Amino acid sequence: MKKKILLVVVLVVLLLGVGAAYAYFETDFFKTEKEIFLSYLLNDEMTTDEEKMAQYFEKKETTSHTYSGELGMTANGMEDESVEMLNGSNITFEGATNPAQKLTEMELTANLATGVNIPIMYKQDGETYGIQTNLLDERYIAIRNENLKALVEMFGLDSTSVPDKIEVEDMTFTEEETKTLKEKYVGILEEDLPEELFSKEKVDSQTIITLSMGQDKFVEVLRKILETLRDDEIILNKLPVGYDKETFQSSIDEILSDIGKTSSSENKVEIKLYIENKAINMLELKYYEGDANILNAVISTETVENDVIVEATMRVQENDETAEISAKVQYKDILTLDNVEETIQVKMLTEGTTEDIDMSIDFTNTVKFEEKEIENFNDTNSIILNDATEEEMMDLLTAIYSNLGLM
Repeated sequence: MKKKILLVVVLVVLLLGVGAAYAYFETDFFKTEKEIFLSYLLNDEMTTDEEKMAQYFEKKETTSHTYSGELGMTANGMEDESVEMLNGSNITFEGATNPAQKLTEMELTANLATGVNIPIMYKQDGETYGIQTNLLDERYIAIRNENLKALVEMFGLDSTSVPDKIEVEDMTFTEEETKTLKEKYVGILEEDLPEELFSKEKVDSQTIITLSMGQDKFVEVLRKILETLRDDEIILNKLPVGYDKETFQSSIDEILSDIGKTSSSENKVEIKLYIENKAINMLELKYYEGDANILNAVISTETVENDVIVEATMRVQENDETAEISAKVQYKDILTLDNVEETIQVKMLTEGTTEDIDMSIDFTNTVKFEEKEIENFNDTNSIILNDATEEEMMDLLTAIYSNLGLM
């Protein structure tokens, strides 16, 4: 498989998908195909269903609710001991959260295929976080998010790289940042993609806008996007913890040095937007080498009554080898803004390889907007390590060693 080709194609899918996933038509009658295509990337308006979804996620963040669900995996064809152990295993969970009081609790049970069940309790009380399992202690073992250096030093460890408090950085973009990014990168597309690369067709009730370009043109545009991305201050200020500016820029430089080495005008990249009722309901990307369709990626959204369904599939086929990964996300009754069932299914399949894989990961979570009393940490149900005396720490370690059968 041509990994570098796939990488750059996926990057473009992400860049185009950010602005195009849910955009509306405004006044397209007098617009060219290129203007229509690019207008979707700049449009910030949300559909009524999108507004409902945004309200639901905001309600989850601000309103007390309970939740319960399951995470499971099945896998065939993978000769790996850890995978075999997880095959047929699942994790069940249930809990409650009270955002106003910053209280959360969850009971999680790992049900291994071997028949072993491992229950674990998790609780958050403000800035204090703890877990409880009978394998360790009957009480919650908790840490307050402060004076962490002193806590680490209590265990005789080096605290040089440990902050006194772990701060969770806001990784979201402001409206102004989003607007700036869209204008900047769509501007590159507008400048470098000539009108003749775009076309439009009508199929039943759908309008399909197609951008089709040779691989050499694709690489030229991608190079400009990556060069801009490399030094984009908005992006650099949003890098996750542990992924610094130098590492990010080095990764971009590595891609820039590799792309285009084997590009050809005979190879082609094709991107299609499917529009119905003035909204995009599907984005499709294809990569051809000559007449052979090497890669096909599709992202689609659908609303069925009160449910919203999002599906994504990527299929790569070269010679006799095929790899496919797909994801389906469904929010049942999300438009009611009440009790919602969230389901996610991810599948991966390979054929024609030395070790064919057929794997599925399934996640369900039922959210009910109801209140449940959550007990705070106290001297009876927990030991907070920040406050523990040396004697209490020794007693705790002794109990843990005993429970684990090490004494």
